[in-house]
Amino acid sequence: MSDHTPFEAVSLTLKDLVERDVLLGDTDKSGVKISLEVPDKEFVSTLPAEPVINMYLYSLQDNLERRSADSFSLGARSGNSAPMSRLPRLVNLNYMISCWSRGPEDNALVEQLLLSRIVQGLGKHHSIPPDMLNTYGYQPGPAGVTVKILLDQDNKRTQGEFWNALGAHPKPVISLELTVPVDVHGKVSTPVITELKRRFKKIPPPGESRQVPDKPPALIISGNVIGGSIDYATVTVNLQSTDSGNPVSYRETRPTDNGFYAFQNIGPGTYVIWAENGQGGLPNFQSVLVGSDGSGNPIPVTRHLTL
Repeated sequence: MSDHTPFEAVSLTLKDLVERDVLLGDTDKSGVKISLEVPDKEFVSTLPAEPVINMYLYSLQDNLERRSADSFSLGARSGNSAPMSRLPRLVNLNYMISCWSRGPEDNALVEQLLLSRIVQGLGKHHSIPPDMLNTYGYQPGPAGVTVKILLDQDNKRTQGEFWNALGAHPKPVISLELTVPVDVHGKVSTPVITELKRRFKKIPPPGESRQVPDKPPALIISGNVIGGSIDYATVTVNLQSTDSGNPVSYRETRPTDNGFYAFQNIGPGTYVIWAENGQGGLPNFQSVLVGSDGSGNPIPVTRHLTL
């Protein structure tokens, strides 16, 4: 097994899937070739005598439909900590599938036959089989690599402009969209709650006076974002609660021009805080414990974050 990048692994697996389910695993007998190259003039001029299925990756798009508001997931606990990772980024790989035949006769019928088999072979899959992806060292996780076929996303004018740019004659095509999870963040270890303490208070019956409990203290987490040459307009400071049931599950803010940031009205609990500048790299996660003194007065917490 050799490791490939997610996009490489998906394209190679798609090729294997077509060989297995479209050509029924017998490319030698069928004589059909499979190509991932750009179907431009050079491609057309070098077509072999055998029919060719071309699967050209022509665009990549961020998948917004399946983006999750819960941006973190926790792994299995080990002692007092557990691995925490941000959910992978979902990227749509858009393929244009076309068929080419330079045989002595019935070229159009041969191409239509192959297009029909592609619809029959790939149309039954809602996702790429994970074991086939594992062959190339890619494990997409629970989300898997989903499949959408025959998408009506490119109108005739767009396809005409596409073929014109490649310098080739227009062909009937099958649009295929594969949604690929890409891990762009990595994992960090974070503290976990090992003990919960509860206090119960007797509520008086109706008609008797009752004391209205005070609201949780409005605590503040603040500090400075520190680094080299930083454009603070592109920086975000993120706050994620690790406590189940905390009403403040996730917040973000931007620092001032001098790098100062603050979160107000934060209830007691354990949080993870980090800064990002949108230029990639693994953020410096910090764990913050917020509490209050015996009189209910807030205890300010200061955390300086580095980029």
